[in-house]
Amino acid sequence: MKVFRFVFIGLIGIFLSGCASYKVDYSLKDVPHLSGGYFANYDLTVKEFEDIRTPFEQNRIQDSLGPGPKKVVKDGKTWFYNSENHYKGHVVAPWVTQMIVKHLDASMLFRRVRFYDGRVPQKGFLLEGKIKKFEAFKERSVGAETAKYFGLAGGLTILGMRAEYNAVTILTEVTLTDVRNSKLLLQETFEGKVEGTEIADLYGWTVYYRASLSLKEAVNKLIGSLEQVGRNYRTE
Repeated sequence: MKVFRFVFIGLIGIFLSGCASYKVDYSLKDVPHLSGGYFANYDLTVKEFEDIRTPFEQNRIQDSLGPGPKKVVKDGKTWFYNSENHYKGHVVAPWVTQMIVKHLDASMLFRRVRFYDGRVPQKGFLLEGKIKKFEAFKERSVGAETAKYFGLAGGLTILGMRAEYNAVTILTEVTLTDVRNSKLLLQETFEGKVEGTEIADLYGWTVYYRASLSLKEAVNKLIGSLEQVGRNYRTE
């Protein structure tokens, strides 16, 4: 099933061309429920994480090889990466933060998790942080680009080709504050990584999915730390 999933993503990318818009999204079906702890009686407000990433634009290859993510040269290879131009509004911070909110809410660690709307909460807890990295790379396959000229036979050939991918998310200066007494309960950095090989494709669309999965790994670690804080914390 995974093979067909990535083939489908690649084919959809071809048809959508440069107008494709991708979400920061992943499945929450496997998120364990952690209700019953100290935080279960309180709301959590999450401020939009500040984007402090170093851009790759200075390394971008200017070419006209067709639709798809932009490309960079890294480690002597050419890679597709999850370029801003295929996220809604050409930004990622709001969508990364919204996914963090959804993930935390699904864990049931807090009574309710909401996105900060400008109103300072009078009780409960406040989560803030910065996005240091949110990037995914997939090796460009020259073989796949050549095979596309050979019709069905070429398509079947592509199914047998593999391409390396890697993705990382780093959420830094992540803080949890009890708004009732302004007590700082957490200040950490969380890193999530995914890597491996998958079916090569012409345009590298799966980098967006891989970036999201690396975020999931980082948020899993965040939830682990928050759970530990909740087990040990009592107001004075």
